[in-house]
Amino acid sequence: MPLITRALTSDLPLVTSYVGVGRARREELVAVGLPVPDRVRLELVISTGARTSVLDRSAIALLGLAPADAVALQFDVSLKLPADDGAPLVLELTVQEGEFSGQIYAGILGRDALANCALTIDAKGYTLAF
Repeated sequence: MPLITRALTSDLPLVTSYVGVGRARREELVAVGLPVPDRVRLELVISTGARTSVLDRSAIALLGLAPADAVALQFDVSLKLPADDGAPLVLELTVQEGEFSGQIYAGILGRDALANCALTIDAKGYTLAF
């Protein structure tokens, strides 16, 4: 089972992720011969209290994403979590837009993503198993 094990950073469980356009958008771009934007590296804070994942608006702008739901400002993305040893976890998610300027993280990894993992947090660190 692939694992991500890290110490807490500033008392927070931060995970490095790589966010790209969602599958449907990727297929649209490829079909018309346009380049697919590179994934954006983001530090996300793990939050078991957040129902959905949230990304900083600057990351969404870098990917050139249009809202999947303009009213709720939701965006379809592909989220890649590299494992310490083994295959990465790649999830297709609908995330919300947020503002995280001034924080040491650029978004929240919520229960929508964590539902695909086993999470253990203690006083010194965390482990995600998937």
